[in-house]
Amino acid sequence: MFSTLLKGSSKSLISGFALGAAVLFTSFNASAATATDNSLENFKYCEGGTKIDQETARKLIQNHGAVVIDVRSPEEYAKGHLKDAYLISFTLDQLAKQNLAEHELLKLLKEKNTPVLVYCHAGKRATFFMKAMVRDGYTHIMNMGGIEDWKYETTLDEPTKSFAEAIKEVPHCCNK
Repeated sequence: MFSTLLKGSSKSLISGFALGAAVLFTSFNASAATATDNSLENFKYCEGGTKIDQETARKLIQNHGAVVIDVRSPEEYAKGHLKDAYLISFTLDQLAKQNLAEHELLKLLKEKNTPVLVYCHAGKRATFFMKAMVRDGYTHIMNMGGIEDWKYETTLDEPTKSFAEAIKEVPHCCNK
């Protein structure tokens, strides 16, 4: 592959290096899990942290395939959030210093292989939160990025179940 790049234009060479660097230095599983129909029949949970697309996130939410965590501020959450999303708000500084397993709600995730779907406004905080969860031993964390790009409905309603009840509905892992 490298010799082919050398024969091509410098643009191809730069693109090849950029792609290689992205693959080598990505700190989460870039093999994004996807579902191609209305069910999650072909969906496989991935170990570690995984970026997923909005359609897969929507299907997971509809099928109780993950606990949904909104990592924005309380003010942002109050303006609208995903259905049955639970607010867990941290600053980036707090994420770097705190063991997430000590958080009041996350203590309820006794099975660290419970699938968790995280999002924020644009994707940055969700990425940091996902990495912190993986660092702290959680094994099936999915990041759908930011709600600013969410093309489905949002709600102002609080979740219909307690966090503990929501956990019980989600498969404990994985590859259900």
